Order: sequence, then structure tokens, then C-alpha cells
Amino acid sequence: MGFYKPENKDYILQIIRNANIAYVSMEIGLKKDVHTYSGGLGILAGDTLYSSADLELPVVGITLIHHKGYFRQDIIEGRQQEEPEPWDIDAYTIALPEGKTCLQLQGRTVHILPRVGIIVGERRHIVPILFLDVAVEENHEHDRGYTDRLYDGDSRMRAIQEAILGIGGKRVLRALNCRNIHTLHMNEGHAAFAPLEDVRYLGKYYGFNKPKIHELVKSGHVFTTHTPVPAGHDRFDYGMLRELFSEEDFAWESIDLAGHYECNMTYLALNLSRYCNAVAKKHGEVSRNMFPGYTIDSITNGVHLPTWTHTAIQQLLDTHLPSWRVEPGILKHAYKVLPHNELRAAHAQAKHDLLAFVKEKTGRELSPDVLTVGFARRFAPYKRADLLFTDIERLRSIAQQKIQFIFAGEAHPRDEAGKDILAKVIRYTQELQGDIEIVFIPDYNIECGQKMTQGCDLWLNNPIPPKEASGTSGMKATANAVPNLSTLDGWWIEGITKDPLAGWIIEHREDERDEISLYEQLERITHIYYDQPERWSEHMVHALSLAHYFNTHRMVQEYETKAWTRRIYN
Repeated sequence: MGFYKPENKDYILQIIRNANIAYVSMEIGLKKDVHTYSGGLGILAGDTLYSSADLELPVVGITLIHHKGYFRQDIIEGRQQEEPEPWDIDAYTIALPEGKTCLQLQGRTVHILPRVGIIVGERRHIVPILFLDVAVEENHEHDRGYTDRLYDGDSRMRAIQEAILGIGGKRVLRALNCRNIHTLHMNEGHAAFAPLEDVRYLGKYYGFNKPKIHELVKSGHVFTTHTPVPAGHDRFDYGMLRELFSEEDFAWESIDLAGHYECNMTYLALNLSRYCNAVAKKHGEVSRNMFPGYTIDSITNGVHLPTWTHTAIQQLLDTHLPSWRVEPGILKHAYKVLPHNELRAAHAQAKHDLLAFVKEKTGRELSPDVLTVGFARRFAPYKRADLLFTDIERLRSIAQQKIQFIFAGEAHPRDEAGKDILAKVIRYTQELQGDIEIVFIPDYNIECGQKMTQGCDLWLNNPIPPKEASGTSGMKATANAVPNLSTLDGWWIEGITKDPLAGWIIEHREDERDEISLYEQLERITHIYYDQPERWSEHMVHALSLAHYFNTHRMVQEYETKAWTRRIYN
């Protein structure tokens, strides 16, 4: 099981041509040294495709090649600096010249070469991943950089990348003769030019009237929205788009589906999809309020358990719940059957590995005997990475050598407010040293996320509700018997409702003094951890039981039933 370079091109081409579902995402997280992801959206995409392979579904993934990755995070004088992070493309992919295609951008022909790598599932089923690449010799030197960096550049570059992903992705599938694909799944609005390309193609070659074309196109597309924050929905100026795209190469006659005054990619996806969903129940409510008049279902996210569960926990589950890899629903009974002493021993191994990783990356030695709290995610202001430091004296009185904190995460290169918060957290790791053990691990990636969610004792999450669409880091923690401490937002509303013993709630106050509840809960949790070890073990085993639901096997099976089942237009 894992992500590999294909050995037999003809065999992989056959698999691609037999696929029924195309899953299109601007980023896909496959492994730590394949730098085609930035954070939660990409990790979710990778987990989705891993579960699709395990469940033996006929899926093909599509993304951009991202030669220079997202960025490598350096911390210089306490602030984030970004450097390119290229990856060894030839070690994981092969070129598919059979799928070569092109589109017109800024008056020039831009050639697109697909490359392919493969996910091999639990039962050896293969899910191919197509990486679209424009760094080919036929292209103008300026155009070769379009697939260099994930989320790089201004609005113009973003529109170009989304055209390569959506329009180019569709044309690559046609060039590869993928006639069996009946559903294209847009993972976020970045891919919304894909159905618009079908509108153009059907109008040009079949001459249907516009209403019929739109219904035909809708029947073949589904859409998942991932953010309740307005800034997360891409919008492009129509004047700019007319400068980028030619008249004959773009479905201008239907562009009003994206909005009358600007091109809103979410509206375009909503109007050209037969099924749309949010990624948690609360997010579904928020999305329906943001986009009134649209039917937006909810399918709560999950995580790919074999990827994120520590080997010691996996071995424990193999002994007591041996079918958990293929039937994760059985984990619902974990709290009934797992011996507490064995679970704590397995967690101790995970914690040992985390602290060794911390020492390797930071030089800091943390104690295995101290309650260890983890926080790792994108440093967006609404996620409030600095909430813990609102009242330093209160934090000092609570910690008293009884709590140590590990932080990791990155701010978007253009998010100066997020960078300020990150710098603030780093400053406190230095200023409070000696009073409170706080470390920051730079260059957050899949490996760091695994170590932290596996080895911390408690997982902290405190976004401002209802701005967190779902959040999956806490799900990864529960898969390792790590309880959560979180505001009631995203998935945690469902998680704590399903099992109140799986963690604790940070109450969101009207005066936004949420840190008061955070400090009170830390005091209670510290008391339980040190003075009531058997009760702490109960919280651990109930946290692990939540993984029966918050996994991508369950999530993908919901997609298969609700979204991926073929629809026929009459």
C-alpha cells in the first residue's frame, strides 16, 4: 500500500480508460516528499484517493504537477520565510504523451503533458493520479512556469492554473480516450472550469440548445465546497478572463452561470453540478446560508486510518479488532475490548517517537512524563493559534511544569496577519522557556502531522465558530486515542455529540473571551491526567472509538452512494 511510480504504462493506461470517476483537486497530499499539497484540502484529497484504492473503486485523480511544491518554511529571526520545495518527479511518475493536449492562454497555445503515479490499495487495487505539466519544450518559456508552484502568484496566475486544471484536465481525459467516466468530482471550486469546458465541447460538436447542454453537463459533475470563509471562494474579473481566454476556446455564452458581475468559481460549480455537499453538518448549514437557493448536502470528512494511525496502535487493533482496516466501523466497539494497559503502552511508544522527532527538529528535549498538548494547522487568524497566550500569568499558573506544548503549521505566503500570529507563537517559545515548555516545529508536512497527532496526549483546536468547515487533524488524533479539546465547530460538534467522553469543549462566549474556558478546561484536564489515570484511559479509548465514523472509508462510501452513482439525462 502506498504511492509509487508505475512499471507498466500500458496496464496503467487501461486502468485510466476503465475509470468511472475523475476526482479533480488543485492539491493532493500523497506522501511527505511529493510536494503537491499545502494543508488540509490536499491531505483530505489524498486520503480520499487512498480509501478509494482500498475500497477498489474505479477512480482516477487529477491535479497539477507543482514542480516547486508549495513552499519550504524557514524561520529566520522569528518570522516565516518561504523557499521553493521541488520534488523528484521522475521517482514517482512517468509521462503519458498519449494524453497530451493544449489550450489557448493569452494568445498562445499552451501544451499540457500528463504524467501519472499510482496509489496501490490494501488489496492491490490501483488508483492512478494524473499530474498536469506545462513545463514542456513546445511551450513559450514564460508559460512553462504555470505549473511550478501551488497557489503561487496573483489572481491572474490563479485563473490560469485553474484553467489548466479544469479545462486541461477535461481535455487530457478526452485525449486518453476515457469514455467510461460518468462523473467528475470537483474538490473545491478550483476545478469549476471543467464543466464549463464540457459546455463548450457539447455546443461546438453536437449543437444542442443551451438548456439541454447545461442539464447534460450537470448530470456528469458533482462538487464539494470546503470553506465557510468568503475569501476562500475564488472570484475573477471578467475583463481579466477575456484577456486570458480566446473566444473560440472558452464557453463565454454560459459564463453568466458564474455570476453577472464577476466570475465566482463556487457559483459556477454549483450551477453545473447535479450534487453538491459541504464537509460537516454545521458546514452544510453555513453553506446553505451563504448560497441560498441551492441544495447543498453534507458529507462529513474523515481520515485514512492506516496512513495516520501509529504502528503500535495498529498492532493493538490488529490483535483485538483485526478487521478494522477494511471495516473501520468495528472501531465503535474499541472502548469495550481494548485493554487500557495495552493502549497506554502503545501510546507511550507513539509519544516516545514524537519527542525524538522534536529533539531532531528543534534540539529541545521534552519529558515523556508531562502532559503534552499539540496544535498544528494553517496559521489563519480565525484558527487563533495564539489564543493560549491571551493571559500569560494564568497560563503560567496552570502549566507549572505539568503541561508542555508543541506547535507546528504555516501561514499562507500572502497572509501577513497569519505570519504575525506565527511570529508571536515563536516568540513565546523563547520568552517562556524555563517557565513553560513550548516548542515550534518548523516546515510542517505530512510526517510532522503524523508524529504530532500520534504522540501528543491532548489535541488543541480553537477556531472562531462557525469558520472551521470541518478540520481533520483532530480526527487523526482520535485515531491514535488522543482526546480533543476544541471549540464547537466543524467536525467536533458531531464528534463530541457521538461520544462525550472523547474530549472536551472550549465554550465560545459572546464577549469572545474564549480563553477563559480554555484555561478552565486545561486545569480540569491536568487534574484528570495526573490524579485519575484510569479515567484518563477511558477518555483515550473513547477517543479512539470515534474513528469508527471519522474515516475516509465511511466518507468515500457516502460519496459513492450519494454523489458518484451514475445519473442518466433523459
